[in-house]
Amino acid sequence: MRTVTVTLYTLAELKLAHPKGFAKVLRDWRDSCRSNPDDLSDLLASLRAVVKACGGSLTEWSIGSDSSRLTVDLPERETDGELDTDSDFLWFLESVLKPNGYDTLHFPVVFSGLCPFTGYCADDDFLESIYRSLRNGMPLHRALETLHEVCTRHEQEEAESQESEETMLANWGDNEYTANGDEYND
Repeated sequence: MRTVTVTLYTLAELKLAHPKGFAKVLRDWRDSCRSNPDDLSDLLASLRAVVKACGGSLTEWSIGSDSSRLTVDLPERETDGELDTDSDFLWFLESVLKPNGYDTLHFPVVFSGLCPFTGYCADDDFLESIYRSLRNGMPLHRALETLHEVCTRHEQEEAESQESEETMLANWGDNEYTANGDEYND
């Protein structure tokens, strides 16, 4: 019978004492994140809520860095005359932003965290994107269908955040590792 003594490290200790072992753990963390991507349910709930607030419904979607698109069903609104992009912008201010607590009297409108539909930060990001698109003369239907760009940006930012060293330390930081980065299990 023999006794083997192994020194164990937390991730913070491993980073200082054995950077190569720490780099291995970080690679393992990132591989784990890529094989189990985060759920997009909050993002999609926010997207659906914003589209609904604009009078439409999300009929098809594909979110991803390689191919991203949205299809929105948006019935025509009743207007006193011909529907134009100026009326889309004014309608959006009066019918979506103002009733949800945004100060529409000052330009540009500030999207500072109200997130009125789901409480998720994407609410404001979607509304701001629509606001800018309409302000630049894009029709509402097209402004809604370009929200896939906001979705893709959120997905990429979330993936980067999830794979970060800080997130790994927050999730695996109390585990113990050998000098070469293998996790110790009792």
